[in-house]
Amino acid sequence: MGVEPATPDGWTGSQQAAPAELDLAASTPRRPMLDSAPFTPTDGVPIRVSCVMEPLYELQRFNLIGFRIARRVVRVHSGEQLRHDHIANLSRADILRIDLATIARGLDRLKAEDGARHPSVIIPVSYTSLSSQRGRDEIIAALAQVRDRVDKGVICEICDIDGVPQVGLLAAVSMIRPFVLLVVGRLNTASPTAIAALRGSGLQAIAFECPADQPDAAVAEWAKLAIGAARRVVRSVLIYRANSAASAALARQLGASHATIQMI
Repeated sequence: MGVEPATPDGWTGSQQAAPAELDLAASTPRRPMLDSAPFTPTDGVPIRVSCVMEPLYELQRFNLIGFRIARRVVRVHSGEQLRHDHIANLSRADILRIDLATIARGLDRLKAEDGARHPSVIIPVSYTSLSSQRGRDEIIAALAQVRDRVDKGVICEICDIDGVPQVGLLAAVSMIRPFVLLVVGRLNTASPTAIAALRGSGLQAIAFECPADQPDAAVAEWAKLAIGAARRVVRSVLIYRANSAASAALARQLGASHATIQMI
């Protein structure tokens, strides 16, 4: 593809000695059988996980450096999409199952590429799953399967970190970091207080999802505040689901380092 490899320092340039080069076979549990089939969580309403691969661009030169697995959790019968706060209120076991189903769906997409290999892929994982030993073990083993399908490594996107105690987040980041190329934290809010709370968490980047159905002026103001606050905490800022290349270019001007273009 002619793309320079991603690295923690700016995500472009010469390849560094990456933690992803660890002997995963010797340091992770037996690989689980990943299942993306619909299932019924503890609230009794069947759900399924769907995903799409959004192209991930390094904005300085607008290079395609991989893809992000963008997921949706929907009710099987109604097609209603679950909001992040609803998912966060599910049981720990249900959340882990959603995370593993997401990885399974992403792995299916990569296998369907007929031998093509992408430089890297961003996989979303809940903080809740990483906060338990069992969850960490299963997530690490599952991510190893994805790593076999990409050239440079897996980027772990930790979700639902708003309001999480810094010590807990630091522990989760420290546990997962040896097994992935990069660790990104995704916030559901662009609150300066929430962003500042991530200082010292060990995250290498902060990500936000671009507001939907908002006027361009409102999105630009949101991006200016979110990116500015995040840049005071980390070097790299990702904007997900920009609605066009022009929106991604605006994010670059405001200080974002990477962006995805929405596909759904």
